[in-house]
Amino acid sequence: MKRIILIILLFAFPLYFSYGQHFSKRKFLKLISKEKAFKGATVSAVFYDMKKKKKLVDFNSKKYMTPASNMKLLTLLGLISSFDSIPALYYKRKKGKFYFWSSGYPLVAHPKYQDSIVIPFLKSQKDTIIYLPRKIQSKSLGPGWAWDDVNYYFSAERSGFPFHGNVVKLTKGDGIINYKPKLFKELKSRSIDSLLIQTFIQDKKKDSLFIPFSTSDRLFVKLLSDAIRKDIAIDYGKEINLSENYKTLYSTQKDEIFKLLIKDSDNLTAESLTLMVSGKEHPYFDINKGIEYIIDKELSNISPKPIWIDGSGLSRYNMITAESLVFVLNRIYKKISLLSIKRFFPVIGSSEKDKSYEFNNSGFKVYAKTGTLKNNHCLSGYILKDGRVVIFSFMVNHHISSLSGLQRAMASVIEQVIVKL
Repeated sequence: MKRIILIILLFAFPLYFSYGQHFSKRKFLKLISKEKAFKGATVSAVFYDMKKKKKLVDFNSKKYMTPASNMKLLTLLGLISSFDSIPALYYKRKKGKFYFWSSGYPLVAHPKYQDSIVIPFLKSQKDTIIYLPRKIQSKSLGPGWAWDDVNYYFSAERSGFPFHGNVVKLTKGDGIINYKPKLFKELKSRSIDSLLIQTFIQDKKKDSLFIPFSTSDRLFVKLLSDAIRKDIAIDYGKEINLSENYKTLYSTQKDEIFKLLIKDSDNLTAESLTLMVSGKEHPYFDINKGIEYIIDKELSNISPKPIWIDGSGLSRYNMITAESLVFVLNRIYKKISLLSIKRFFPVIGSSEKDKSYEFNNSGFKVYAKTGTLKNNHCLSGYILKDGRVVIFSFMVNHHISSLSGLQRAMASVIEQVIVKL
């Protein structure tokens, strides 16, 4: 009888082990070693089964990695834990004057998801309109941003009140170059790189281009004045006291903000939202204060602690572990519905985004945030299969393969982990 029980236990043990954690470190290493795309790279991964409350994979989970845009997941967590509704601007009326100041809101005249409330609201004002600039303690370009990226859309400058995503859109038509906002046709030599304009004109393949412009309070007021067709004055001397009796204009486009942040991975939106969080507690904007606030409120128990530099992940100084990203994703999952996750996170491996992720098995879906800097690529999010949710972070640093080749290899590994659920 004892011998029969022993035999049953010997067979049951490997079955139990494979159900609790499908891949030991050795087995996962063997899995990634088969893929040429991982050769020479540093790999870290965690797959956590929400139903069983167990890790399916735990590989280099505490190793610090460069996350790129996966840092936007922390920004998302900070946003949803700080605001039930998104403030578009703050204002008050006093003695026939209408004063307004920034919340950090990024959608005014945005080229992709244009705000529908701020410009009509300002247009409707009968009083003298006065803009009160809030001081911004953070530099317009973040630490660790690549200097040779400054003329690209994804490196738009931070500012107190963004307008049109802080970029100029150039389009070709009937032998001329159209500028949006139109003001930049007059200001092009002072605000955007003239060499880029000439290169664009000569490029027969491109019909449109986004170029960041140099921001300032006065330029913002001029752009906004043109948009509402009313004069706006600036008052630099008036202190903003957040304890005074003021009102808030709330955005009606929360979904668009979330989509810009996660699906579109818009860097200026991420930076602006981190500034917005800082501005909740301070009369000025400061990226570092926004980060500190989010860590104190939501991530005080996180381990290992992230080295967090900016809101977008554009900085190469950011470092975080796969285990910490899974912690963040778990917090997000508990704060927003699964339906919201499906709306705001890209479907990986679909025609919607990142088609290089090729899954042969159609029995599951991956909703995840990508993060890419040269030689670094990360994918973190949620895998849904048969009513079960697996939170995961799969990070690859210092790879020398093509990005598409790496994505195919990552898809293959993900599939081999998930098909055994």
